[in-house]
Amino acid sequence: MTDIDTNWANYFFSRVSELSQAGIDVSLRATSRLEGGAIGYYYPHVKIVVAIRDPDWRATFVHEYCHFRQDRSGRKGWDCRAADTDITEDMLPAEAEYIASQTMLKEFDCDRRALREIKRHSLPIDATVYAKDANAYALQILYSGAGAQVNFSKAFIAALPGDLKKTPQMTPEMRAKIEADAYVED
Repeated sequence: MTDIDTNWANYFFSRVSELSQAGIDVSLRATSRLEGGAIGYYYPHVKIVVAIRDPDWRATFVHEYCHFRQDRSGRKGWDCRAADTDITEDMLPAEAEYIASQTMLKEFDCDRRALREIKRHSLPIDATVYAKDANAYALQILYSGAGAQVNFSKAFIAALPGDLKKTPQMTPEMRAKIEADAYVED
């Protein structure tokens, strides 16, 4: 076992132990995608589920663990009920945009926490790649608030910033770039 493997194993098992002591079930599924196409979920106060056949499952586990830490900290800068609400087709545009903005704030805080974990514990996860994926996810949430599902190309994600210095904003220029470079479902 290499130092990287040992480091990850120590980190992972200590977090699973912490989650277990808090009454949170950890479910590792031998698949590359979960329901709805996600790689992982955190069900508040209940469980974390991660698809371990996805190459990014380690980053996903850290991200979902950080959602648990958000709940434990009690420090919130978003409307919790809105951030945990799914956007549906029958919502008014203003309601969908509000839910998307609150969800994005929660995810941005989680991604900052995850990047700190990755760096602090020298985890075998590329922090720059994680930040680019996180920025794409935040933009996807913002765009979904406007009533459409979007899937970004690898080239689009690669062009995003490799850090999380500020909360992403949906500018007209970014919307045009998304609509030009991404596959959008209405």
